[in-house]
Amino acid sequence: MRKSALISGSGKKIMSNIKNNSSGFTLVELVVSVAIIAIISTMAVTNFKGHDKKTKVDLAAYKLASDIRKAQSFALSMKEDGGSVPLGGWGLFLRDNPGNNDGFYFFKDTDGDHKRDNGEDYGEKILFLNDIFMKNGEMKLDGTAKNSLYISFEPPNPNTWLCDNSGVCTSGTEAILTLTNSDSTHERTIKINKFGLIDVE
Repeated sequence: MRKSALISGSGKKIMSNIKNNSSGFTLVELVVSVAIIAIISTMAVTNFKGHDKKTKVDLAAYKLASDIRKAQSFALSMKEDGGSVPLGGWGLFLRDNPGNNDGFYFFKDTDGDHKRDNGEDYGEKILFLNDIFMKNGEMKLDGTAKNSLYISFEPPNPNTWLCDNSGVCTSGTEAILTLTNSDSTHERTIKINKFGLIDVE
């Protein structure tokens, strides 16, 4: 039996209409479709760029928290440098003033003053990712803004020491550090308390 013989009278009519209307898209339909695709693509790229900035701030915050934990771990494990454990342990030094707020220093506290002195750096300055900074005025010790901050862990417990640049050190405070991107659209906060608990918010 032939295929055409299987199609009934109404079926022939539908096939005839399909053949007559198969000319394709009109120019207006094509332009509208391309415009819709362009608009959706632009929105997706814009959202991706915003997400990329947020991701960079998140990564920088978790990296900083990780390096604070590293100093804590060095103190807890009694890590030696030059054949002896540093008297004051291990720590980080941070600044929030413009021009110096793009990273931090990891240090060994050889004299036990809970600060970074000449010759106590453990490696070079560690930079945040591009366009990530310590937010100006948002580095706080017990709620008071500080220009610089020393976070150190003294072995063997390790005791947590939080000190400002004026020499005031205590083991009973909370430090709050806020990282932001260059246009201040995203930020993350790192908190360190007297028990050595480090939290990223």
